[in-house]
Amino acid sequence: MERKIEELSNAFNKALLDNQAETSDESSDSDDDDDDDDNNDADVQLYAQASPDDSSTFFTSREWQIKLTSITNAYHSVKQPNEPNRMQCLLQPVCRSPHNTQASPLPATDNESRPGAQKSQFPTLNINIPATIHHNFTTWHFPQRLSQSTIEGRNGSNGCTLITLTIAKLFYSFRPNNIAKSLQLNQSLAYLTVSGILIGNQHYDRITIGVPRLLVFGVREAATYLNFLGNISIGSELPVSITKEPVPSATLAYHLELASQKPKTACLFILSGNTVVFIPLAPNNVLLIDSHLHGQTGAFVALCERRHIYELLTWFKSFNNFQYSLGTVTQVTFI
Repeated sequence: MERKIEELSNAFNKALLDNQAETSDESSDSDDDDDDDDNNDADVQLYAQASPDDSSTFFTSREWQIKLTSITNAYHSVKQPNEPNRMQCLLQPVCRSPHNTQASPLPATDNESRPGAQKSQFPTLNINIPATIHHNFTTWHFPQRLSQSTIEGRNGSNGCTLITLTIAKLFYSFRPNNIAKSLQLNQSLAYLTVSGILIGNQHYDRITIGVPRLLVFGVREAATYLNFLGNISIGSELPVSITKEPVPSATLAYHLELASQKPKTACLFILSGNTVVFIPLAPNNVLLIDSHLHGQTGAFVALCERRHIYELLTWFKSFNNFQYSLGTVTQVTFI
């Protein structure tokens, strides 16, 4: 069984590599890194060698789909939280239930299917995750057993940085279509979220063999262990607040806005040792994916217009019971 898992992992790693990626000389990378030390605004370039003759697509392999289906088969009806971690609902004057048919639906994102739109190449996952519609954003909550700490019967995981990098890579490799704010969670998005958790955990377990599994990786360090990321650019790790500050550049919202102006750029945000990923969506939305366990619910996905980002961030802090507001943000661009 372990041999089969290893074979699938190797196939996955090969499939993720961009066939057009180029290798880079370590010495030239070292020179670039020296320059980056002198300029905090410069990015570090990471390269991975592709396999030009490998046209396999592990994401759509029968083995992987069977594995995900077997894990999620029992979860077709997910009870959504009424309040953030049993705390007072801070944001919405009217908390609309996904079962409230009187609530007017929010507009779908630009990724929603339209005539002539290209169908996503990513497979789907047959699991019903209903929308929890807040005042100005939407969340989708996986069941308790589908989080990085509980999936496949686990009891804990510190692999969130590896997981978020994997999810971002999957998202930009196979963009899901039809992400609608008022409907159940997009099935392709559910598939890549669960895949990212499984793959990130698998690599975390591999890396931490023989050492206490209490390690929490930063973005740069985590990226060195994931050769399937291909050619990426990692920005500086910057301290930011999730609340409004007198200096805009000191806020997470400011950096999310900057990332939205770059192609294939995600923001990995670390607060209290937890790493989550924010993915800008054109023209004015942002996607948040948090793979952690949250009391009686598991991982969650949130979708919000950037102009309402502080409502989402306030809820995010409350829902996770974070005591502090200051964390770090790192932009990751998939080239």
